[in-house]
Amino acid sequence: LGVGAGLALLALASAYFARDNLIRYTLNPGQSFELLPAPFAPEYSRLDAWAVVPDEAKKKIDVFFITPTLYFSAEHWNAPIDASVVDQRIKSVILPLYAAPFSASANLFLPRYRQAAPYSFMSASEDGRKARELAYHDVKAAFDNFLTSRNDGRPFIIAGYGQGALYGLRLLAEMPKDKHKQLIAAYLVEAALPVD
Repeated sequence: LGVGAGLALLALASAYFARDNLIRYTLNPGQSFELLPAPFAPEYSRLDAWAVVPDEAKKKIDVFFITPTLYFSAEHWNAPIDASVVDQRIKSVILPLYAAPFSASANLFLPRYRQAAPYSFMSASEDGRKARELAYHDVKAAFDNFLTSRNDGRPFIIAGYGQGALYGLRLLAEMPKDKHKQLIAAYLVEAALPVD
């Protein structure tokens, strides 16, 4: 490497570690998972627990869509269900850019959930694992409600991005065998997936 290339590489590495440390310290909730009260749980039989649910499911296929991380705060380990910033990002980013291709030809079901804050993925602590488990618990409850009360036996797709893709993968692994025949595909983006 030349001196210029070496200095550029060093500057790039320094910027990466500075960014990582900035996120690590500014998004750290600073208290254990048990000491910070968990936001109230959604009740998926209610419409307000869903960011998107069709008035009438007129299309032949459903999409169960799990959002990526939209909550960037150190206030909680998990996002409150009524966090206005999350709703705003769903309306301005997720619906037009991520979900629009699905909603054109399928009934879109997009649950709100207490997604894990970014620090829970940067920490090897038990607190981070508990935050991710709480988020998955909500996604699983929403999926169960979708299958039993909203899907009406139609073929469906599971779609997820980032954090949502991780939970989508786990839904696939834990899905009841009798539902496999309805599953068309799973679109799980920005997550490490096993080859099999």
